[in-house]
Formats: sequence, structure tokens, C-alpha cells
Amino acid sequence: ASRLERISKNVRRLRRIWETSEEAVETSIQSLTERALSKNQYRESERLTLALDDDAIVASPPFAHWALEEAVDNALTHTDDDTAVTVRTENLDDCVRLIVEDDGPGIPPIEVKSLGSKTESQLMHGQGLGLQVIHWAMEVSDASLSITER
Repeated sequence: ASRLERISKNVRRLRRIWETSEEAVETSIQSLTERALSKNQYRESERLTLALDDDAIVASPPFAHWALEEAVDNALTHTDDDTAVTVRTENLDDCVRLIVEDDGPGIPPIEVKSLGSKTESQLMHGQGLGLQVIHWAMEVSDASLSITER
């Protein structure tokens, strides 16, 4: 039932992302992270490390907290129990990059390839909708998502 509940939640999130034209709001990285990771399972995870610039202020896309929540959830859920997950910031000239990284096996290529599609087929589909939420939350706000392998 929990997989079905997650899929249902993400379908509702995707619909809201596609149908809403909310503007970015100025917020602190700390506030954005607290909103995204407010669930107890994240706070209590010994695998999760936060390395944030507490003073960083960003123009946060309206659904950035969902994107961050999904990225951390994916990293914690789809890796082994001994995989470390880090959320960190990187200050660039004109923006702050928020990075979620882990030392796990990486995202399967089929998952990455299916990003950005609003439809699925028998040959091209992901295992869930979490990565789609991340992609579309960034896409509709002119932010960017990059997935890199080590």
C-alpha cells in the first residue's frame, strides 16, 4: 500500500506542478531544507548529512521543497543501508547550487532517459514518479536538474 500511496501523492504533485503558475519566493536554504525534510524518517537517518551554507538566500522555485524531498527520499530508499547521503550547497557567482549526492550505485539509465516525458510506454517508463516530480518542479521554474555519475 505504501508504494501505491507514494505514486498517488506524486501524481497529485505532478498535476499541481503542471497546472500552477506560482512565482519563486526568496527563502533561506535552511528554511527550504527544513520544509523538505520535515518528516521524521529523514531527521533520524544516520545516513543523511547536511552541509549547508546557513546564510544562503535563494529565489526558491515554488515546488523546490518537493524536488529536494524526492531527491533525498530516492537516495535513501534506492540504495543499500550503508550508503551515505549528503545534501550540500555550492555557492556560484550568480546562484546557489543545492546538491544531493550519495555513494550508491547511481540512477539506472532507463530512469534518467524517461525524465521529461508526460507519458509512459511499455518500453520507456520509470519505476515510480519521484524523479519526474524533481524534473518538472525544476523545469516549470527555469531551474535546472543535472544527474551525474561518479
